[in-house]
Amino acid sequence: MKIKSKILEIKSKILLSAFLFILFLEAVILSIVIYEIKKSNEETISNIKKYYISTQEQRLKNLVELYKSSIKDLYKNNTLDKSTLQAEAKKRLRNMFYDRNGYIFFVYDGTGANVLPPVKPYFEGKNLINMKDRNNVFFIKKLLYKAKSGGGFVRYIWPKTSKNNQEVPELSYVIYLKNWDWMMGAGVYTDDIDYYIGKIKEKNAASLKKTIAYIIGITILLIILVDLLLNFLFNKFVRSHWYIKFFTDL
Repeated sequence: MKIKSKILEIKSKILLSAFLFILFLEAVILSIVIYEIKKSNEETISNIKKYYISTQEQRLKNLVELYKSSIKDLYKNNTLDKSTLQAEAKKRLRNMFYDRNGYIFFVYDGTGANVLPPVKPYFEGKNLINMKDRNNVFFIKKLLYKAKSGGGFVRYIWPKTSKNNQEVPELSYVIYLKNWDWMMGAGVYTDDIDYYIGKIKEKNAASLKKTIAYIIGITILLIILVDLLLNFLFNKFVRSHWYIKFFTDL
């Protein structure tokens, strides 16, 4: 009985050690897998954002150049007075400027007065230089500064009509027409990318859960197999009666 008790004790210790080792191994593997998956997902999301922003920036540049070229003949006309030329330019731009596949076109003069409104007609002619977004950013001032500094991109918050005037991020590209003292620009709402990124994160989270469940399932199966194998080996050892000589020699 003592010998069998020792065998059971040794068997229990070996099984416990094996199980603890498997659990430790699982913890290490899970940590590595979760870290690598999260790292890969973050890199993927970062690359998607960069690609989206760079694509939008190029499209905004192209749009502004398109609008600028549409009034190029008027801008370079030195025979008519400026007010007449600007009035004609406004007619041309008004017919083509708003919401080309989600892109918005706008014109302000150098003082911040709205020449052509992006969305709201009642802004036309009003000076909006002191208008702020919800982050207290004087975005018209920023747009004018950027335009007069050689042109470029500005980010701010602006109401989106298709979302019941909910304020969302917008990216704009602006240039300055010095002879007319006009700031010409195009903008696009960038909240769509946040929606798609959210969907990607949801998909990645579900995929990670499946991976974790798969690893846990394999671990449980491995524990069962190790238990069966050790039981088989110990039973074979006991049936062979080698244990009598083994423990007698001890």
